[in-house]
Amino acid sequence: MSTGTIIALAIVAISLLMIIIVAAVTYKKAKPTLDNIKDTNEVVTQKVNYFTREGNHLTERVNLLNQRIELLQEEVEEKVAGFQDLSNENGKFQTSLRYLQGHASDYASGISSNVKNEIQEDGPKIWETFKRAMKKTAQKQKVRYQK
Repeated sequence: MSTGTIIALAIVAISLLMIIIVAAVTYKKAKPTLDNIKDTNEVVTQKVNYFTREGNHLTERVNLLNQRIELLQEEVEEKVAGFQDLSNENGKFQTSLRYLQGHASDYASGISSNVKNEIQEDGPKIWETFKRAMKKTAQKQKVRYQK
């Protein structure tokens, strides 16, 4: 082997040795940084999982609240419809009341004339029935006291 080849092999061997030494020193200095990157990656993964669970929980809560809101809106709509029906009935009642107030004198005079007619027609019959009942009661009382 020639001297040039030996020198070239020596340079290659020294270069390889230097590369290995530099790589070992670099790895030794970079190892804490790589460990920190690994730890940071784990912490970030944990935080992402935590906030994902929290986000899912909040989403479920919001969905439940939205369902409750929809149910309350339906209930309010039903109650408003009921209130409107009540208002309509109240309006009809007020109309009927005003009508009755306007025609009360006609009704009163009609009722009084009906009562007057009934008294004139049925009054004597009732009086006769009353007198007969009183006589029979008096007779029964006399019979009881005589015994």
